[in-house]
Amino acid sequence: LINNITPQKQSEQNIKENEDRLQKFFIQSADGFFFMALDEPIEWNDTVDKEKVLDYVFEHHRVTKVNSAMLQLFGTTEAQFIELKPDDFFRHDIKHGRQLWRDFFDNGQLHMDTKEKKDDGSDLIINGDYICLYDSKGRITGHFGIQRDVTEIRRKEEIYLKSNVELEEYFENDISADYVVSEEGEIFSCNKTFLKLFGFENKSHTERFNISQLYKNPNDRKELLQKVKEFGRAENFELVLVTLEGKEVNVIMNAIGFFDNTGKLIKTRGYVVDITARKKMEEDLRKSEGKFKEMANLLPQIIFEADKDGVLTYVNDKAYKLFGFSKKEFNQKMNMLQLIDPKDRARATANMQLVMDGAPLRANEYNVIKKDGTNFPVFVYLSPIIDKGKTIGLRGTIIDITDRKLAEKELLESEKKYRLLFANNPQPMWIYDLETLAFLEVNRAAINHYGYSREEFLS
Repeated sequence: LINNITPQKQSEQNIKENEDRLQKFFIQSADGFFFMALDEPIEWNDTVDKEKVLDYVFEHHRVTKVNSAMLQLFGTTEAQFIELKPDDFFRHDIKHGRQLWRDFFDNGQLHMDTKEKKDDGSDLIINGDYICLYDSKGRITGHFGIQRDVTEIRRKEEIYLKSNVELEEYFENDISADYVVSEEGEIFSCNKTFLKLFGFENKSHTERFNISQLYKNPNDRKELLQKVKEFGRAENFELVLVTLEGKEVNVIMNAIGFFDNTGKLIKTRGYVVDITARKKMEEDLRKSEGKFKEMANLLPQIIFEADKDGVLTYVNDKAYKLFGFSKKEFNQKMNMLQLIDPKDRARATANMQLVMDGAPLRANEYNVIKKDGTNFPVFVYLSPIIDKGKTIGLRGTIIDITDRKLAEKELLESEKKYRLLFANNPQPMWIYDLETLAFLEVNRAAINHYGYSREEFLS
């Protein structure tokens, strides 16, 4: 009788090859593999006393096979690991170990993290998958386990979770109005400041509200979304929003977009800063500056301000008229030294520095130059501009003293003529003090007429 056993041999060969592959996988795997076997199979169902069965398991369930990755994981040797029992693994907490084994046998498999210790006593977090092995009668004969070291992974996850908690706390307690919305405007989340700013009662109130309803100008939201889609973010976007009570709020909005794999915008996360008070201050300042300029333009003197380099930052209307330059020309970073006669510039520069250094300084007289090249005399009064304790520029007035100089010249000429008339008059003339009757001055005719010298008259 001859039987063809080729298929049988082929099956045996396939089984052997599969066993070889499994053995190589077991040995070479980076994860820890092990087998544990019971001395005798056990029944595990509702008909048995599970506590008594667990007593047996913890004494008779032994490690029978382990790979090198498992040994490296615990920093031990095969001789030390083989034959270990549940009693050995859970000596530090038998009660917890028995509960785990009960759950494991109830479900037939288990996936969990456990805190272990290496042989050197260092802590280890193990992520494991465990599967019960059964015989043909459904009895548990042992189990197969895979373990991997997730200590570093769990540490990073803990840091990440802590970071997320801190981020959420920051989000919730931020003084800015923080929010997360969909592209369509559905409010996913917001913080307490957002609720308070816009008058929402609570977060559930925002779930029935679209953020686009807060925009005074709907085009502002379209522009904001366009910036987010184009650049991934929108920064310092200034606009006006409206509260639930209808109150307008000036804000600066910053937003970052989150996109899916296709590049579609999923949501926008951002924050709103209420700048209404700042806007009011700016408006008040503009009004104040307007009043100052109106008053300055009524003054007959030139009022000016310059930075620390002497570049003019403000002049009143009188400067345009007096120097002949246009407002545009003055605004082209004109330096105040350009207006001073070259002969006086060194002295003017030194005086400017003295004022910048805090020295008290009176009015200084200079000759200044008009646009047409003609010059005229002025008095310049300077004082420092101080901001936060630092001198950042100069402020002052310029007074045209042309008329005064002409008057002084006329007075000198008048005095000169009077002295000539007094000295050359043919009649004796003198000037004397009314109180003391002492002579103060005599002319030549008086000297000749009375025969006294000038010194004798005045003595």
